[in-house]
Amino acid sequence: MYHLSAKTKKIALIILVAVIVIVVLAVVRAKQLQSTGASSSTFSIIDSGLKAADVPALTNPTFTSVSAMDSLLGDNLFGIDVEVGGVHRFYPYQILNWHRVVNDNFGDQQLLITFDPLTGAAIVYNAKQSSGEVLALSFSGSVHNDGELLVDGAGNEWLQITGTQVVHGTGPSSSKLGDVLTQYPSQSMRWKDWKSIFPGGQVLSSETGYTRDYTRHPYGQYETSTSIYFPVDHTDSRIGNSKWWVDGVTINGEHLALVKNIMAGSYVYNTTLGGSPLAAFYDTDLNMTHVFNPVVAGQTLTFTYDAKRKEFTDDQTGSTWIPTGVAIRGSLQGSVLSFINAPEYYWFAWAAAYPDTRVAIIDEQKAKDDADKAAAAAQTNTDGTASQDSTTPDATK
Repeated sequence: MYHLSAKTKKIALIILVAVIVIVVLAVVRAKQLQSTGASSSTFSIIDSGLKAADVPALTNPTFTSVSAMDSLLGDNLFGIDVEVGGVHRFYPYQILNWHRVVNDNFGDQQLLITFDPLTGAAIVYNAKQSSGEVLALSFSGSVHNDGELLVDGAGNEWLQITGTQVVHGTGPSSSKLGDVLTQYPSQSMRWKDWKSIFPGGQVLSSETGYTRDYTRHPYGQYETSTSIYFPVDHTDSRIGNSKWWVDGVTINGEHLALVKNIMAGSYVYNTTLGGSPLAAFYDTDLNMTHVFNPVVAGQTLTFTYDAKRKEFTDDQTGSTWIPTGVAIRGSLQGSVLSFINAPEYYWFAWAAAYPDTRVAIIDEQKAKDDADKAAAAAQTNTDGTASQDSTTPDATK
């Protein structure tokens, strides 16, 4: 009978233990992914090649005046506008490109100002959780669907574009896998527009404590090219250009993309999302879309646009509104529409994060075209000739 040597037995035992550890880790990882609604075949986390230390988050940000930053910031370059207690702060993409996150105490709010240059997602989250825990986030070095993951002090990793915890760390934490961060209202604006509207506002200073060239983009021509650096699980061809900007809205689990280039041609969009009414105005002066709850004094308004006056008129009272949602004439003069948060994203990133998203106007036009085709087909006889009397029922159909 063949007997294994002690050395061979030891090696076999080590291999067996290693296999067991690998299997256990795989099972744990699968359970993590399952709890977030993903599977190991569809949810992939990829090493970006960057170390977390290469992209340090800002934890003690300083702010300065418009005049102090005006020579550094490009007029047509964007940043995130955030308002707390009537005070506005501007967080330039030029700085966020290099740091991704600003952990900021702004008035009575503890906020996470986040920007991912890969997806274009500019989103502000509440840092303070319902448990009372205050999160501090930074770039983890990993990506999913070409979107970056952020990590907190407990090792939990959050997908920046959705605010969802996708990896649960080993440190003490009140959060759990699948938790979603709460957005805080914000909007993306060009520097020239922001400084004109808020000349007394506060601007994130380039004196960050780090040596970075804030006049240069770390990814070169990425913004102006069609390139996507990392694999994306889901692509959507409803919009021809994957890098077109969209404003993304989520209400009661339903998602809507408002494409900036399409809104620029239609100006106004009335719809219902997640059972709630919604109105979107395109602002030609600011080159941006404003999204509102159109209910005023219990009445749901719908709007049309006057291109000559650059004004909107509600169909219910005939009152006149400007793009920022303020009624300037008519029986509703002085009324202000409630703002709905709609951060900006590249189309490919929004579609990958929310594959079931509607696309404003495009989907409605397709539905209309399909209905027209169906109506035309209904007027066609079985021999392929058009019916002469569209009002007479055809009992053969």
